[in-house]
Amino acid sequence: MRWCQKVAGHGAEPFIFGDITRLLGDSWYTASMTYSQRLQAGLQTPLVSSMHCQLHRTSCPLPCPIFDVSGLPCPDMSAAGKRLKRAGETNAVYIAHGRFVTAKRTPLLLVECTKDLDMGMLEDTHPDHDFYQMFSEPSDFGFRGLSRFRTWVVGSHREKSTCLHDPFELLEDLKSAFSELPGAGVSDFLVASEAELHLEAAALARRRKKAVPSLKNLSGLLNVRELLCKQQLDDKYLNQRAQHPSRNPNLVYYLGDSAEYCTWSAKSDKIPTYRLGARSGLYWLPGQGR
Repeated sequence: MRWCQKVAGHGAEPFIFGDITRLLGDSWYTASMTYSQRLQAGLQTPLVSSMHCQLHRTSCPLPCPIFDVSGLPCPDMSAAGKRLKRAGETNAVYIAHGRFVTAKRTPLLLVECTKDLDMGMLEDTHPDHDFYQMFSEPSDFGFRGLSRFRTWVVGSHREKSTCLHDPFELLEDLKSAFSELPGAGVSDFLVASEAELHLEAAALARRRKKAVPSLKNLSGLLNVRELLCKQQLDDKYLNQRAQHPSRNPNLVYYLGDSAEYCTWSAKSDKIPTYRLGARSGLYWLPGQGR
């Protein structure tokens, strides 16, 4: 928000709207419609002029952005979502987003998604923009301890913007510059203060109806499945590295998966991707006992 205000040269309160599909009203599509039918319905339905704003608690007019940054839905692009892509339920979000930026003639777009983004659908739903699809991961920009391979798609409005520099060349220049700098490893991100650790431990203890253990070892807060996963990963690490896992400050386990998958940082030196949909959303840090 501060960056936007600095670039614009003035401050402004944001609008916080709800469901983006309601940009076209409440009943412009149904669950039984195919992608083609929804796309046609979206093209024929006018945008609403205002929506309820959660910040101002009243109906606010839709803005006319000059730069739109959107993380569009990825579940239908993933293996977990059966790679339905445009045939998935989230196609309505792409259609509504496309109608909005097309009607508002937004000069520049930046869309973030998984690498398997359905570009054909993006082009269908955003007919007035030319797209430049790029790929990167955090290590390309110095965050070597993180794992999150993504695609970034720049959308340039054919009438309202002009490309002054090849975005692919710019990306390679950035990668080259960052490759010469020290990177942030796993341990550089494990910086919670003692007060923060107390608060997190107390919150988890309340949810699980357990006593708050000493911060030196918070394994007492884990459930039976998580403890088993932790022990199995400890054993695997010890067998593979001939070193106790507590001696590696860069070691992180993700306890949401079975230990069979070895979802840890031991091999990649990157913190495993956090997935909210798993049975447990907990990481375990053997070097810190938490």
